[in-house]
Amino acid sequence: MTEMSSRDRVNILGKEFMQIIEVQKGLLVEIKTVSEELEEKSSSLKTTTRNQAKIGLTKTEELQQLLKQTAKLSEKSRITPTAEEAAKLRGFIAVAALLCENTVLEFAEMRNALRDYEEMQA
Repeated sequence: MTEMSSRDRVNILGKEFMQIIEVQKGLLVEIKTVSEELEEKSSSLKTTTRNQAKIGLTKTEELQQLLKQTAKLSEKSRITPTAEEAAKLRGFIAVAALLCENTVLEFAEMRNALRDYEEMQA
């Protein structure tokens, strides 16, 4: 029973992680949009900001695809993790979620900085 609940917990954490990734992706799309608007107003920031947003968005989409593939493989897997393995996996997911949260916050700060810059240029 513990193994099943551990597996369920890992699935729940995986879903929460995917939700964080979706938020991050949305922020990257917004950053890309703001970057494109700034491109029209400022040639000095044009290349760097737009390319960083594109790279970030591409990397996020790649990560999301890998996570989906991992989830599919996990569902097909007949291997049940031990309690220790499940605990380690939960730990890894928690750390990854914190890293994603920090990244989301950094993207939000970047978006705000870009908006501030855009307002100064107006």
